[in-house]
Amino acid sequence: MNYQERTVTKTKKHFEESAEYYDESFDGKFVKPMYEHILRRLRKEECASILDVGCGTGNVLIELANGSRKLYGVDLSENMVNIAKERLKDSAVIVTADAGELPFENNSFDILLCNASFHHYPQPEAVLGEMRRVLKPSGVLLIGEGYAYQPFRMFLNIYFRFSGGGDYRSYGINELKKLCKRAGFDEITIERKGMRIFLEAKTVK
Repeated sequence: MNYQERTVTKTKKHFEESAEYYDESFDGKFVKPMYEHILRRLRKEECASILDVGCGTGNVLIELANGSRKLYGVDLSENMVNIAKERLKDSAVIVTADAGELPFENNSFDILLCNASFHHYPQPEAVLGEMRRVLKPSGVLLIGEGYAYQPFRMFLNIYFRFSGGGDYRSYGINELKKLCKRAGFDEITIERKGMRIFLEAKTVK
């Protein structure tokens, strides 16, 4: 098993085991302020369909559930998915899936959001390719991630190799922009707020 495969295994194991208490964990509390930033952006956008990749227990989708938009979520952890399904009932379609193999047709969504999960993906190029595939032309990609300054980011990426949380990489701003550009996204902007960054991009098809 190579490093990328081990990362996927560790990620799934970590979230299967932590699903019930994730929202109250350190990680859950760290990402909570990111939800409001993402939600403020989503509320400005008139759209018909939203996909949340790495939806976890469904915290963002729950806040959007009272509108007319069609909501979808995917997560690698079956336990996370089960909690999200229970909370959202019929308000969203939630499925267990790998972000690198999204079970949706081409050009399906107006907006795709990925909040605090992109750093878990050991094949970021493949994931971004899938995100672009399922987004409609001129669809919007929103990514929220934790941010670390150098040289701490370098040490963090070394630490990830030995930790059990399934973290793959902490990204620099320019690095993340380049990944998105190579995947076929345009109009890429990143806003940094302390230890968190928020990327927005549009599909080019």
